[in-house]
Amino acid sequence: MWQRSKPKLPEIILFWNYLKHFLEAGLPMVLAFHQLAKVLVKKPWPQILKRIEIGLLSGKKLSQSLAEEKYVFKTDVGEMIAIAEKKGNYPDVIAVIVAHLKWQLQTRQSIHNALRYPIVLMFIMCVIFYLILHHIVPQLQEYLAAMGHQSLPLATQILLMVSSAAPFGFITMSLFGLFVFLSFKINLSVFKKSRWFLEKQVLRMPVVGRLVDKLMIINFIRVLSILLDSGGDLLVSLHQSIKVVPNAWRAAQLEKGKNRLIQGEKLSTALSDVLKRHPALSLLLDLGEQTGKLPVILNEYVVFEMAQFKNEVDQRIQSIQPLLILVMGGMLIWVVISILLPMYDQRGTWGLT
Repeated sequence: MWQRSKPKLPEIILFWNYLKHFLEAGLPMVLAFHQLAKVLVKKPWPQILKRIEIGLLSGKKLSQSLAEEKYVFKTDVGEMIAIAEKKGNYPDVIAVIVAHLKWQLQTRQSIHNALRYPIVLMFIMCVIFYLILHHIVPQLQEYLAAMGHQSLPLATQILLMVSSAAPFGFITMSLFGLFVFLSFKINLSVFKKSRWFLEKQVLRMPVVGRLVDKLMIINFIRVLSILLDSGGDLLVSLHQSIKVVPNAWRAAQLEKGKNRLIQGEKLSTALSDVLKRHPALSLLLDLGEQTGKLPVILNEYVVFEMAQFKNEVDQRIQSIQPLLILVMGGMLIWVVISILLPMYDQRGTWGLT
């Protein structure tokens, strides 16, 4: 029901590095995992390594044991290990896996660093708004009641309305956030349907949806190029690459493309519905199929598009930061005006009196 907790990505990279070194030193696979259990002692690694070691001792392949730990090792990694089992070049394939995981880690860190400042600004805005609604507005209401105001300025009326509606809005947002959290954390059919709907709507958002979709396609193409470059079959590589796509709606579209590929269509034609937002990729897929250099062309596409993606994210963040500051300043000005106008009106009334 609940998804298991899993090690962090840096820990998984460390695991593969250790395994690579042990295998290069000439240790058998079972003994290598036995030694790994002595090095990786932080939970849940001891249990994971023990289960894999038992599986290897019972005659299972490493790829099969990794598939049983699907919350730690993704299917693309298992497929690469399956290729290594056929060719017998574990260290070389593990080096590719490490490079791929480091690329994922660097991508995440770049996005987190870009979003850090806007998130801090939004947090400050929320704190200020909370203090205004729960400390300043109640005192303003007491003052207005004591002064006997009959007609209030529009800015003050809006502030009082927002203050009265804030608890209901907070409860609504909390329930919605809980629903979204459960949709992504609990594997039940009712939540899977809602997750499908939410993920579809995310991709339809004007700016964010395009960036999210672009990042997913880049990751999908990178995995596909790695599997093809490792010697995997196109259909099998495509099947395994689809499994790394986190968006269920987009993954379903890719599955339809895979079925069209099985029916005999070219890869660029089979994925035409998915590549509407990525016309350059469609041309490159067609070129790669004609020249027989599909893995090389896809890898160059990933390098170029990832650089473009990072630049676009930086530009969007830089354009959002001044807007957030303006919103914060406008909110403070609105509150100050809402408080001062009734006082000014009251002072004018006293002067007339």
